[in-house]
Amino acid sequence: MRALARVDASPRIGFGHLARTSTLVEALRERGAEVTFASHAPSDAVRGWVADLGCALAPVEAEPGSRDDLAATRAIAAGAALVVIDGYVFDATFHAALREPGRAVCVIDDLADAPVGGDVILNGNLYGDELTYDAPHASLSLLGPAYALVRPEFARARADRAKRPRRADQPARVLVTMGGADPTRETEKALDALDSLGASIDAKVVLGAANPRAPDLARRVSNLRAPGLRAEAIVGARNMGELMCWADVAVTAAGSTCLELATVGVPGLTITVADNQRGVAAAFASRGLLDHLGESATVTPTAIRDALVALLGDAPKRARMESALREAVDGSGAGRAAEAIAAHLRA
Repeated sequence: MRALARVDASPRIGFGHLARTSTLVEALRERGAEVTFASHAPSDAVRGWVADLGCALAPVEAEPGSRDDLAATRAIAAGAALVVIDGYVFDATFHAALREPGRAVCVIDDLADAPVGGDVILNGNLYGDELTYDAPHASLSLLGPAYALVRPEFARARADRAKRPRRADQPARVLVTMGGADPTRETEKALDALDSLGASIDAKVVLGAANPRAPDLARRVSNLRAPGLRAEAIVGARNMGELMCWADVAVTAAGSTCLELATVGVPGLTITVADNQRGVAAAFASRGLLDHLGESATVTPTAIRDALVALLGDAPKRARMESALREAVDGSGAGRAAEAIAAHLRA
């Protein structure tokens, strides 16, 4: 089966759309699909990402979501049995125009705030099965955390973490990860918080490959001098599953990373850095899974520090959160979604 994934990524819009689409693509490829990515003006980071997946990449120069984009995408999709679309600029007209006999269109969406023109709707968020979609062409809906698009490495880390020995005499382990680009500079706030903790802490700070400030931030991490703090910067991490398995607590933007933390079972703190993250943050907070600090504009280093101190000092709460997180997301959603889509195409 040939398939096309139309998705963009950049420091401005982030890498979340590309990350979750890539997870579905990997599961489809395991089932025999040959997948090409189509992306607007792809950066070196995007090109490297797609190359690492072993997929072809077709650049789209037209304005994303425009008529010219649609024409280019239709040309690239020639002969494809499946088109996967992920991005808010692609509207129902764009989706529907890619439908044709012998081809299904799968739309990955997390908001349900606009009509959808595809045959398949995929929303693997905690609240996905609570939404109602305006989707006249949809004949398959894959909604809720059973279809969470989480890479296999996190399922492996889940198993490893369950066997991880816990020692009370070890320093607390804090993972900071704010996404591929971190345009709102949450990493800087987290570093200020770590530098003022005054406790025995081991920290790993993940800096996305698309973060233009990564070299400066890495130098800053190496220069942190708070008593008891040992901090390491990791640029463009390729072992996020291992890092989450290592961590006692995470500090993160409230994007798709939350589903990964849930799979592994890592308690943590979230910050909303984009409008589309509000539902994610609220769903995790209302279920007692992750503590939400608020919107980026209002979160301060002091708020991060105080919340870290409170969570690190409450072992029973962390244990409850870990158990509830693992129960909420099992890490097998991408495989379920790929199987369901493949069955839909065969029907």
